[in-house]
Amino acid sequence: MTEFRDQRQSARLDALEHQVTAILDHLGVAHPVPAAPAGVSARVVELVRAGRTVEAIRMHMKETGASLATASEAVSAIR
Repeated sequence: MTEFRDQRQSARLDALEHQVTAILDHLGVAHPVPAAPAGVSARVVELVRAGRTVEAIRMHMKETGASLATASEAVSAIR
């Protein structure tokens, strides 16, 4: 049940982010850029913003030697 709730919340958050982006585009307002956590490269942030989460996790692991769990947390913090 928790997994379903997490998926539902994630889908709702994605929809809200899409709506906010559409509003900002319509108003001509610059998109706010979320800050990346310390130790996360610009390349990893770029991959996350492009929707390439798995690649971002792999890149962070390769660049820092972080574990899968640590890299996943760092990438999640960007979103």
